[in-house]
Amino acid sequence: MDRERLAQQLIEATHLFLRNLWVEVRADMAEGFPFPYYRLIGMLAKHPWTLKDLANAQRVSAPTISRAVRVLEERKLVVCERDRSDRRRVWIRLTAKGRAEYRRLQAHAVMGAGRLLARLTPGERKKLQEVLPLLYKMSEPRGAKDERD
Repeated sequence: MDRERLAQQLIEATHLFLRNLWVEVRADMAEGFPFPYYRLIGMLAKHPWTLKDLANAQRVSAPTISRAVRVLEERKLVVCERDRSDRRRVWIRLTAKGRAEYRRLQAHAVMGAGRLLARLTPGERKKLQEVLPLLYKMSEPRGAKDERD
């Protein structure tokens, strides 16, 4: 299979999996929570980020990320704090409520993924598990060996 065809199939399968996972997660939850906000909360659960770094990591504009952060701030899920050494820099971090929301969303995501995995046979789940390291490898930062055949 040529690389272009494989790339197209990977994009399609990934999109369908994430869409179906989000359908599963939303079915478990009483209130709607837009997927992009979930990604932001997931990133912030690891460590605080600056607005600029969040925008770069999400590959969106600064105004787009600012709007999303404002929504999370209004929901009391994040706080924005000016950097003491550089007042132009703003750090975003989860509040206790934000951490609780992350744990809740993560639990629903794991349950939803579990239901999707249940559609597979044990042998298919084993194959999927064997492929996961390749997906992680493809997700690493770009390096000198981008053009592998």
